[in-house]
Amino acid sequence: MNVAAPPARDAYASFRIPAFRAFIASLLAMTLALQIQGVVVAWQVYALTRDPLSLGLVGLAEALPFLAAALPAGQWADRHDRRAIATGSIAVLVVCAVVLLLLTATGALTPQAGGTAPRTLVWLVYAVLGVSGVARAVLQPARQALAAELVPVSLYTNAVTWRSTTWQGGSV
Repeated sequence: MNVAAPPARDAYASFRIPAFRAFIASLLAMTLALQIQGVVVAWQVYALTRDPLSLGLVGLAEALPFLAAALPAGQWADRHDRRAIATGSIAVLVVCAVVLLLLTATGALTPQAGGTAPRTLVWLVYAVLGVSGVARAVLQPARQALAAELVPVSLYTNAVTWRSTTWQGGSV
């Protein structure tokens, strides 16, 4: 009895689509940037306050708005242009990063004589992180659905595998 071997699958099939390659490159770059920013902001807030609670609030300041906006953001991504939503969300994330950069570059977050930064300015960092959390919540469903629009249905499993692997790799 002759049994035919299953057809070979191309693990890189999705990468033959230029738009998907650009999507994966941008996903990796953005994931790396957000991870780096998260570490730097947490380190900076702790260095400014020397308070473990302030360090914990860094994560909470972004997580609570993210969780609060997640469901409405998913519905919004289903009903509107996903590219416009993703582009707008990324623009908001860039503005948040620039505000954090300006706070640092202008010396506004420099510790005072007592060794800590003014509390009002640390709360400004938390506010920027809150806006960033909402932008990430809006970006997430739009970006995930956008990947499905870039490849044919036959390559969807391959594309999801690469998207997930890229995000995990960038996060690590």
